Amino acid sequence: MTFNPSCLTRPRAMHAHLLAALAAVLTACGGGSDAPAAAAAATAGASRYAGTWTSACVDLSSALGRPSSYRSNFTITATNASSYTAAGGNTEWTNNNCGGTGTPIAGESGSTTFTVSGTKTIGSDVVDKLTYAGGGGATLKSLSFVSPDGRSLRLGGTGTPDAEGYPTALDPTVYTKQ
Repeated sequence: MTFNPSCLTRPRAMHAHLLAALAAVLTACGGGSDAPAAAAAATAGASRYAGTWTSACVDLSSALGRPSSYRSNFTITATNASSYTAAGGNTEWTNNNCGGTGTPIAGESGSTTFTVSGTKTIGSDVVDKLTYAGGGGATLKSLSFVSPDGRSLRLGGTGTPDAEGYPTALDPTVYTKQ
């Protein structure tokens, strides 16, 4: 996948980065530490991530000075008990509400396999620590969290990395299961 963040506004660049991590996919309040109870949450397996996920519509009209909006969509497939593959991309509309037919954004799609490598607690949530292959073969680290009801997902992290190199906060973007 070719990714050129210089052509993006800040919000879409964040989604493109997570999609860059989904192949690169988007790739945010309190630190966390591993806890024994957290390890049990990870055993629920990667299958809880399976499904099609969509972000809210993001209106870029004021940032671009013309009607424009976009949404991120991707499908996650569990590849085994501790890893999953996410594939998808961003779609853009020439209106401010993602209405009608959108156009896939060139260079903002792909797929990546994530491995759940443990858990940590952020605020009151036990989140999964992820690893995935980055450019040049580097192993990158991120976070993910599926709500207890299984209907929302937060994928990606921000903040100064902890001692193990994982983000200390979840990306604020919420994806809804379709």
